[in-house]
Amino acid sequence: MYLKTGQDLRARTPSPLPPPSDFAKGFDPRICVGRDEVIESIVKTLVDGSSARIALLGTGGIGKTTIALKVLHDPDVVEHFGNNRVFFSCEGDTTVDGVLTSARNALKVGRRVDLRAAVKERLASLKGPAVLVIDNCESVWDTGADEGVEELLVDFATMQNLSLILTIRGASTPPSIEWSPDSIFRIEALELEDSRRLFKQISGKPEPSPGNGQEKKKIEEAIDELLREMDGIPRPITILASLAQSTNPVDLLAHYRHDGTVMLKKGRRERDSSFDKSTLLSIESLSMRQHPHALEALRLIALLPEGADRSQLEEMFPTMNRRQEAAEATRILLHLALADDRSGYVKVLAPIRNFMERRYPAAQAAHWAELQQYYARLAGSGEHVGRKEGAEPVKRLDKEYRNIVTVLQYSLATDLPQAPVLEAIVAFARFSIVAHLGDCKKLLSKALEKATSSNDLARHKAPLMLASGRLLMLKGQYQQADTSLCEAKQLFEELHDEVGALDCQLALADNFFAQGMYDDASSLVRAAQSMVFLQTEDDKLGQAQCLQKLGMILRKQGQGDASETLEQASDMYEGIGYDLGVAESAWEIAAILASKDEQTLDAMKMLKKSREFYEQIGFTHMLDVCDAEMVKVQSGIKELISPYSSFS
Repeated sequence: MYLKTGQDLRARTPSPLPPPSDFAKGFDPRICVGRDEVIESIVKTLVDGSSARIALLGTGGIGKTTIALKVLHDPDVVEHFGNNRVFFSCEGDTTVDGVLTSARNALKVGRRVDLRAAVKERLASLKGPAVLVIDNCESVWDTGADEGVEELLVDFATMQNLSLILTIRGASTPPSIEWSPDSIFRIEALELEDSRRLFKQISGKPEPSPGNGQEKKKIEEAIDELLREMDGIPRPITILASLAQSTNPVDLLAHYRHDGTVMLKKGRRERDSSFDKSTLLSIESLSMRQHPHALEALRLIALLPEGADRSQLEEMFPTMNRRQEAAEATRILLHLALADDRSGYVKVLAPIRNFMERRYPAAQAAHWAELQQYYARLAGSGEHVGRKEGAEPVKRLDKEYRNIVTVLQYSLATDLPQAPVLEAIVAFARFSIVAHLGDCKKLLSKALEKATSSNDLARHKAPLMLASGRLLMLKGQYQQADTSLCEAKQLFEELHDEVGALDCQLALADNFFAQGMYDDASSLVRAAQSMVFLQTEDDKLGQAQCLQKLGMILRKQGQGDASETLEQASDMYEGIGYDLGVAESAWEIAAILASKDEQTLDAMKMLKKSREFYEQIGFTHMLDVCDAEMVKVQSGIKELISPYSSFS
């Protein structure tokens, strides 16, 4: 049994801001060929004194990101904007919350419920002109997955002193943005000469062969033919050039011609097929053939949007790793530029991930079940969230959140046994809600569809409905939450699961509290207290939760015994080692003390205690919030914001 977390403190809490020098700015690309004119034009537009709205359009792999990064690191741009330069990618984001999270990470903004306000406030606080580059915008604005994304982009585009650069795969832009004159750049393919220069800079070929001019000529002709077939798209050229470091271009061309004809007969669009061909060449290269586990690793790692943690490969693929095959496989993938090393994670680029999904589905891989089981175990590793022993899992699950959601969601569509998948989803949803990390709404929705469609899985519907109800409550959708929680309670009762039914009842009390319906909330909590299994020593956590809820209700009602009730809850939490409950109760007591005259020191003591326990359980996002509230108390402000607690 667990409690829903409450209204996030961060929505209205000032916190120390990192300097602009800490902003994510991407890297200055080492190689950029044939783009001088477009870069010069963009730089000129940016530094002319007025805020600019610039779009870079084109097919995948055409070099939009490279151009944007070269612009961001251009000396004139650096001089004009200083450190007020920001870069982030929307790759993998499908909702406005995803975009805002990426923006928050780039701007180093602390965790807040109102991410939109936090991001906009940080940008607005910058002194002097600023430039924001948003990469891979097509991932969100034109998918129809979240209508709020375009509105967010318009917000950015209309901010004073902020220049905006969007890179978009495709030929159209968000229609509601007023672009600067002549600032929609459709990036075209490289000319053959520029393609040659790009290939040569990466591969080092053709190399002079003393006394063998004919061989050099064949190599040059093979390279030119390859470059023509690649249609001047920089990304596949880069992959081919990397292959050419260890493979004769003449052999590369023969391989391409053999498989290229088959691909063309499958009717792929010309530009897409060019990239697919270069990817297939990498996959079927000599190095890959010599290490067959490299393809196995690629098709599985390609499923992971965050990439695979290199330190966990042995756990992910236990049978593969018996002969260090997983480590060798990832080395080959990195060598062939089929994957990148991103801070210890082996990450497959999005275009290659898409190609692998079409041609080499993860579910058909021999080690797919191992990967699924690894992430199912990881999803359930947050069982101790709220306790000291749960601190490390909080950090790990936060980092792996998108991977877990992707694998579990993918698992629902495979032939794997579904009961363990649903159990993992229930456990992960509980963690996500208690820790207030991520958004598992879509995952829960798909899991509910699966549980509803099968009699064998029907028993999982109740806990899934409970989790969905809690999540709806966090989002302020109280009526839908009430419907979901009532249905979950009925299902638990039909299963004779008294604990599950009680959990639903307490969640319904949370829902009433969130709406200011304190009498209704109190009735449900007191009814829960009277249940027999809550009167035993075996469920002290349940008793403490009820006391905490009653204390919070009493505080809102202005009752004098609120502090005493919360202190009882805190003592009980400390006795069973549930540190989150201690932190939340201490916060509530601090709020009561802060509202009274001459109680500042006692309120500060309680806030420090709350901060200490938040830190112990790994809720680092709460530390700045606690610090900010202590500053408010010291300055004489008597009203604390609502605690990050059981109620929304």
